Amino acid sequence: MDDKKIKQFDVNGTEYYAPLKILVTERMYISYDAEKLKEKLDKELYLEMVDKSYAINDIEGLKKVLQASGVKPSEFKPFLVVKDEPNRKKISELFSMGEISLKQLKGCYTAKMTKSIQVK
Repeated sequence: MDDKKIKQFDVNGTEYYAPLKILVTERMYISYDAEKLKEKLDKELYLEMVDKSYAINDIEGLKKVLQASGVKPSEFKPFLVVKDEPNRKKISELFSMGEISLKQLKGCYTAKMTKSIQVK
């Protein structure tokens, strides 16, 4: 096959021809659905692959409740916002170790393939 060349100039302005390089890359991006993972997997496995974060959305209300004696979790919970974020690295590790299968993950993620082309 005939190699393609591209005209270039060095720092002195001298013209030369260099091989044309074309690189095609594909990148897969996987997005996991925390709610579907929670429904489908047992609690222990789910907690292993999800990062939880908590945020207090009403600190003054929380202070009032905590000041009262005998605080119950059901009284405390309305003041919290809990966010579950699937951890792709942990999921990948669990998959590599055979602790989770594609069958278990089926319907819990979307995959998007992107392609890019570089010409050098």
